[in-house]
Amino acid sequence: MEGEEEIMCLDRPASKIEQKKYFKAEHDKKGRNIAYKIMDKDLKNPFQSNGVSLPLSRWTNEKKYRPRSKTSVLRYGSISKNYKTGFHLFLKEDDAYRFASSYLRNYLVKKVYFRKVVCKGYQHRNPVIICKEICLAK
Repeated sequence: MEGEEEIMCLDRPASKIEQKKYFKAEHDKKGRNIAYKIMDKDLKNPFQSNGVSLPLSRWTNEKKYRPRSKTSVLRYGSISKNYKTGFHLFLKEDDAYRFASSYLRNYLVKKVYFRKVVCKGYQHRNPVIICKEICLAK
């Protein structure tokens, strides 16, 4: 479990210039922000063993998704600074597939809608956002 959590931690925060240039989310016709989440076939987080599946088409708060964890902040991998916990989402579908294929055998990359962003940073050189709520698209 210790190694699993390290895989899903941000390496460093994005600068304000990087945020403007590289952290623009796609939007659907209703104006919802779109990103991509790595999951297993049961719609669970393959990097944590909490056993909770995400529901389809329903907003989920990250605290309900990881009920056993009392952690509310994580430390960046490369610097001595913390960031708030939340769902780690890739802004580009290709980045999510590339990242997942490096660590997992069986995985899905699912489109999600997100809100309440708490952090923007890099995870293994990929732009990743951390948010408090997501809705798994059908």
